[in-house]
Amino acid sequence: MMGISGLTQAQSIYSYTNNTSGSPASVDPNATGSSIVKKFGLGGLPDGCSDGYNTKKYSLSSTWTVTTTCIEFTIEPNFGYMVTATSMSADMRRTLSGPSQVVFAVSNDGNTWATNTAFTPSTNNTCGSTTTETWDMPDISSNSKIYVRIYGYAATSTAGRVQHLNITLNGSVVQQDDDGDGYGVLDDCNDANPAINPGATEVCNGIDDECDALVDAADPSVVGLITWYADADNDGYGNPASFIMSCGTIGGAVLNGDDCDDTQYLYADADGDGYGAGSPVACGVPSADDCNDADNTVNPAAAEICNGLDENCDGLADEGIDLSIYISPGLANLCAGETVEFAAPATFDSYKWYKNGNEIQGQTSSTLTASNPGYYQVEGFKDECTSGLSEIAIIDISPEPSNEVNTPDGTDLCALSNVKLKASNDPLYTHQWYKDGVAMAGETDNVHYATEPGDYYDVVTNSYGCTENTPTITVISSCKIGLGDAASLTVYPNPVNDVAYIQFNAATAGETLKIVSPTGEEMFTEILPETGSIQVNIGQQFANGVYLVQVTSANAAYTAKFTVNK
Repeated sequence: MMGISGLTQAQSIYSYTNNTSGSPASVDPNATGSSIVKKFGLGGLPDGCSDGYNTKKYSLSSTWTVTTTCIEFTIEPNFGYMVTATSMSADMRRTLSGPSQVVFAVSNDGNTWATNTAFTPSTNNTCGSTTTETWDMPDISSNSKIYVRIYGYAATSTAGRVQHLNITLNGSVVQQDDDGDGYGVLDDCNDANPAINPGATEVCNGIDDECDALVDAADPSVVGLITWYADADNDGYGNPASFIMSCGTIGGAVLNGDDCDDTQYLYADADGDGYGAGSPVACGVPSADDCNDADNTVNPAAAEICNGLDENCDGLADEGIDLSIYISPGLANLCAGETVEFAAPATFDSYKWYKNGNEIQGQTSSTLTASNPGYYQVEGFKDECTSGLSEIAIIDISPEPSNEVNTPDGTDLCALSNVKLKASNDPLYTHQWYKDGVAMAGETDNVHYATEPGDYYDVVTNSYGCTENTPTITVISSCKIGLGDAASLTVYPNPVNDVAYIQFNAATAGETLKIVSPTGEEMFTEILPETGSIQVNIGQQFANGVYLVQVTSANAAYTAKFTVNK
């Protein structure tokens, strides 16, 4: 992982003040900064303000892309250094027809950009009358260039202008520390290995660990010299009375001094019957002929008996068969219609399966697919031996959740902002509502308030993981809604964030207009004037969401919807 070394406190690493050519006023001494340049068709202002970086010909598009008109500068760290950008600020102003949307952007490769939220800079025609815009950006690092852009778009005229002053990029430029050991690449003799640096300890490994050009025993500070013991019989165990110390390997020697007899091989005699087995050990007996060193009745001098063991270690046995048997899994909690595959060890020639103590005919393999509740056992056969019946395995069928649903408000949205769909509930149920076959994000309660026509159902899951779909409820809207009729109800702007204007061209004095929230609460009521037009202030009582406007005329009920987005 690439790292940095030294002071990492954020500070100004690039600063432009007011030079009309775009030259920076200061750049971190361990980096190089470019002058500000115009990108993607942005134009300059030879007749602009007497100071600052002045631009025009901004994009008229209301949409931002990476190739939208902008200014750009770069900062590149010197060799061995890493640059990190953490925040930036700029003093800006625009003329009235200048870009109404400005975006700060930063990249460490020129292709992928991090951006802030678009904002509108101060608007006036006086040079130097700027406001300061800041961005605490996601930290971005590079050992090459960092690109910084200030985009402008959504201008109403290409003659619109922007004046830039006092652009500052904050961050740090410190030594690159690729291995993260606290020593930079200029000081670390191997910056790819965190164990090697001027503060490390020299050890016997053939490497200059502490970067002093001395390796292993040549360094008087070396630690970890190795003690080697003579191994005359080559059994891997050394003579504790014969040893030397070295930083490297010594031929004919080993790293332990555990040998009780360095003139012959010795073997472990775990069962104490005088016969050993296995590989040579440090201390033991000279014989390695025991075929079962865990049983003192089994050795070359023992008498053979018919019990499946090779007692006298002559290689002949009449058994040694593992007859243990069990069923996996031992418990299966199933939902209706599910199956489980029971499995026994595949070490027998044939099998018999039992359900509730009765043999299941025709089931002779090591597996059984089952779905019915009860207890199951298996018996294995190998040659003339039997395992006996296994411990029981159980199938338990879990209950299904209730799939009832009711509609206390009916299913017609006419004159209603929503209709209530209520599925069966239980503290251990989970829910997911669907509309027209598509899961509805965040709709995981047993109650859903439908605000649009469509086919709705709820997938109910109980604590056992069993699921049921409720019957599909079709929600309709049978009344006239919105524009397009001789008698129309109009809400503008839509969405609204402060004031809504509502007009009903078929209104007569005395008719009542209501605004209803998504939960059915009446938020506003007023008697319409003869003009049929009113103004509604959207205060704190109006949360973000979709609201229903209702007016009942002499001929019909009319509704319209609008969205509050503050």
